[in-house]
Amino acid sequence: MKKKNKTKPKKLKLENANWTFNKKLVKHFDEHIQNSIPLYNWTHILGLRISDFFLPNHSKMIDLGCSTGTFINALNERHKNKKINFIGVDEQQSMIKFAKKK
Repeated sequence: MKKKNKTKPKKLKLENANWTFNKKLVKHFDEHIQNSIPLYNWTHILGLRISDFFLPNHSKMIDLGCSTGTFINALNERHKNKKINFIGVDEQQSMIKFAKKK
């Protein structure tokens, strides 16, 4: 017969994380995210293919959490013959500045 573990579970202390990206980190963000999230590049490929159906001429596309603007740039390139208004939104001002330079 197995003995029951009578230890009490530890209480977890949860805090909101504050993300900050200085210029040095922003420059390497795309490489970092590709290495950190499985199938990250594949999600971009899938999103680009789906966009063919959902982004007709004269549409508007908003990317929430656009980070460095990599996906918006890829969408813009894919749909360069259409008039589409691309809008990138990110909480981190350093990401927005970097995306604008791209």
